Amino acid sequence: MKKISSWLALIGTIVCVFSLASCSSEFEYTPESGETTDTIETSTDTQIGYKVKFAENYQIVDDLKDTYLPGEKVTVKLETITEHYYELYVNGLKQDMDREASDLSFTYFTFTMPSEDVVIKIEDRWVDIPEAP
Repeated sequence: MKKISSWLALIGTIVCVFSLASCSSEFEYTPESGETTDTIETSTDTQIGYKVKFAENYQIVDDLKDTYLPGEKVTVKLETITEHYYELYVNGLKQDMDREASDLSFTYFTFTMPSEDVVIKIEDRWVDIPEAP
């Protein structure tokens, strides 16, 4: 009789373990009133900002923000210099000068922030303007 009750206890334990394991993924804990739990709130609409870094220590006119959201417009403003123009690269891709915004005082480059950190490289291009005949 003692052996049978031991076997029944063992089988009962195994059945309980398997039933708890099978329903553990469906179990959701609900705290009772007055009981607090430490939780980390997450939000699916939180967007991550990405950094803009310059390859060299280059003098730009207006400071840029520390981070930009993907799709946000980034504008780099440089002083216009006679007999000189700039080439600007974002992560190695050459950007066109913003001709509508640029004037005799400032040269602008505008690009859309990608979903990654970017490195901006600015290259100076000097030109010789021939004298009038």
